[in-house]
Amino acid sequence: MRQLRLLMTFALTGVMMLMMSGISAADVIINHSTTAPMLGPDERAVALVNGDTGTTVHGSIDNPSAGVLFSGNEILFNGAINGVSAVRAQDGSINNLTISLPGSTFTDAIFDVYGVYADHPTFTITVNMNDGSVTENLTLVSGQTSRNWFTLQALNNETISSIEFSGAKFYGLESTNISGAQSSVPEPSTIALVFSGLLGAGVKVRRIRKTKKETV
Repeated sequence: MRQLRLLMTFALTGVMMLMMSGISAADVIINHSTTAPMLGPDERAVALVNGDTGTTVHGSIDNPSAGVLFSGNEILFNGAINGVSAVRAQDGSINNLTISLPGSTFTDAIFDVYGVYADHPTFTITVNMNDGSVTENLTLVSGQTSRNWFTLQALNNETISSIEFSGAKFYGLESTNISGAQSSVPEPSTIALVFSGLLGAGVKVRRIRKTKKETV
């Protein structure tokens, strides 16, 4: 029983090492503006899949390559706004949407909430991160051609798993850019470190058992 407890202790230590490798306080900057921000060289424009429609529509970024999902409670589609790629809803307004990269996280995002309805300007944005979430409530500038730009940046080694927004009704989400994409699967080197620790614990338990047998 003692040997089993020892092995479990080593196993839990390894798991905690894996979990703690990127943990810090949930920190993110959420900036709201009516003017377009300057795009840095690391920003990756999201290319939407032509003809895609449903409660989830698909997109992608390059370098590194990653798939992007836009999920909502309306039927969505890829419909350009003034020649700019955008996610729109078949009923003419979006009021609930989630942006995510399946199997990946990211550090920065930029997007424009376009054409906010005057009777639904209240906007709730939630940024889900690797150790918590940050929620902010805002009142958007409304109008048929209104633009509400958002710039999100994770800090302190945080990464973003998804962005959710709800409340306000708007015509479309355009000009989405994402940067800092990285796999959310632990690095092979980290996994190898954990398993080497577990292997070492197993060897130690066997030595203890062997020593006890020799002393009996």
